Amino acid sequence: PEFRERLKRLRLNAERLRTHSPLGPRKVQKLGAGLEFAGHRAYSPGDDLRYLDWNALGRLEQLALKVFDAPNEISVVIAFDPSATLWVGSPSKAEHLQEVAAALGYLALANGDRAILAPTSAKAFRSFNSLNQEFELLSEIESFSPKSRQKVDAWLAALAKVRGDTLVVLLTDFQSNESTRALIQGCLHHRARVLVIHDWLIEELSPQLEGNYLLEAIDGKGEQTSHRLEVTSTLLDEYRQEVETWRGALQHFCQRLGVAHLETKVDESMESIALTLVASGIVRVKHA
Repeated sequence: PEFRERLKRLRLNAERLRTHSPLGPRKVQKLGAGLEFAGHRAYSPGDDLRYLDWNALGRLEQLALKVFDAPNEISVVIAFDPSATLWVGSPSKAEHLQEVAAALGYLALANGDRAILAPTSAKAFRSFNSLNQEFELLSEIESFSPKSRQKVDAWLAALAKVRGDTLVVLLTDFQSNESTRALIQGCLHHRARVLVIHDWLIEELSPQLEGNYLLEAIDGKGEQTSHRLEVTSTLLDEYRQEVETWRGALQHFCQRLGVAHLETKVDESMESIALTLVASGIVRVKHA
């Protein structure tokens, strides 16, 4: 409950993320309260008296109302990657990313934006428009299970039906590397902003193994193969180097396209992730 209350004071800052659209971020001006104070305008008969700025009366020598800049409603498309590799481990990446999806969905609804659940296995997206649908949203997220990915073109065709400013949040482990890259590029082609949240198991980054092991390899489709392997310190060093090279390539790919890329680990709390998003400017603190 405490974290939910803190989420209400935050807002996804889609304008912070680059878009390939020739149009810049669009803002509307509202009375009363918003994100950025834009100034005052003179009171006119019929205006809502609740929004008068009495503190400015002496300085301006006239009745004035506070005006705030507020971005248009955005559609937050939560693209959950249901690859089988996400369900490995305890806790698993799937469980962790479900928590992230729930927090981002709540954040969108609490700010009057739309939350759209769009697993990359889905043929159709499901839209949620108000906090009254919070529990439906959470129930849908909890029902996610390992599934084969939809063809990228089919998923993007569903994305094309989403109207207005769109932020796609891709929750993935990048194990389906080529199709994930194609999905990101397709989102940009459809003029959506993109935030990639890339989750890791601790064992993936720093495996604690030594000796002979029978390892089970699982690909993104859930197919398993067994390999007997002697794990040595030299092999672990080579593995870590490969991981770092791969991480660097993914970060370069996202940076080149102007896509925000955040790495998380399964033991990282939602509070920590939220602070990172605020520090990066992707999420902002609302001011009354």
